[in-house]
Amino acid sequence: MLHAEVVGRAERWSSAVALVDAATGRSLRYGDLVDGVRRFAGALRARGAQPGDVLGIVAFNALEFPIAMHGALAAGLTVAPASPLLTARELSAFLRQAGARYAVADAESLEKVTGVEEVFALEALPMGSPLDFAGGDPEALAVLFSTSGTTGLPRAPRTPTRARWR
Repeated sequence: MLHAEVVGRAERWSSAVALVDAATGRSLRYGDLVDGVRRFAGALRARGAQPGDVLGIVAFNALEFPIAMHGALAAGLTVAPASPLLTARELSAFLRQAGARYAVADAESLEKVTGVEEVFALEALPMGSPLDFAGGDPEALAVLFSTSGTTGLPRAPRTPTRARWR
């Protein structure tokens, strides 16, 4: 799977800058990115998350977003990113349709997230023992994107893992 290739490269470039937040100037090195992904994946598994569970992510762009997304994918979860501009009613409907068990939300969106077992603050993601990346099932559901909802409430089209790598 692609995770192994990406992680291998990131480990070779561990001290190089991987991401920069243009608004704040904060940066994240490749080594810290991979470590965060592995440790968030470990925290999810320690909380009982299983492959196939769904993690909703409701957040504006932030350095922690790829840690949350790739950490969930590394743990075998399906990710359901949603716009923080959705109303509480729209967000609740999307997370329910996606079958979200967990959610990650930025500070502006935390109050709108309901109906999930546990909500994590994006700015303070829980970290556990590092989880090694597993190959996973290429047919497993990877991402449930939120549609715009122009003809009703937002919907969640399904994207298998293999589609991410094309």
